[in-house]
Amino acid sequence: MSSWKPVRRSVFPVLVILLCIFSCGAGCVSSSIEGPTYDGEQLHVVVDNPGDSCRAVLQVTVFKTQAFDRDLIFKKAEYVDLDHGSNEYLIPLDLTPGTYRVFIHLFVGDDRRAGVIRELTVP
Repeated sequence: MSSWKPVRRSVFPVLVILLCIFSCGAGCVSSSIEGPTYDGEQLHVVVDNPGDSCRAVLQVTVFKTQAFDRDLIFKKAEYVDLDHGSNEYLIPLDLTPGTYRVFIHLFVGDDRRAGVIRELTVP
């Protein structure tokens, strides 16, 4: 009797469980958010969607930061059409010179597909 059989038997169920987890997660496609950038009049947000086209919610929150304080400047959630590939969304916004923290979240149904927090400096 070989001492390897008990090891193989204990490893096999773990491998099956891991395979099930990865195969179930294979259908879950997540999007990515690039940017944001500001052109003096609007915030540019680019969302890359490797999956199928769908209806999504894009939520943008902007805080102006100074020392250890922050003030809410803008907050909006809006339905957007998320096409396959690269999608650019323009958010009209009037920002004065300073440093801002931008929170961007993308939801499809009840699932959060992507989220980023970025520092933005307006000269």
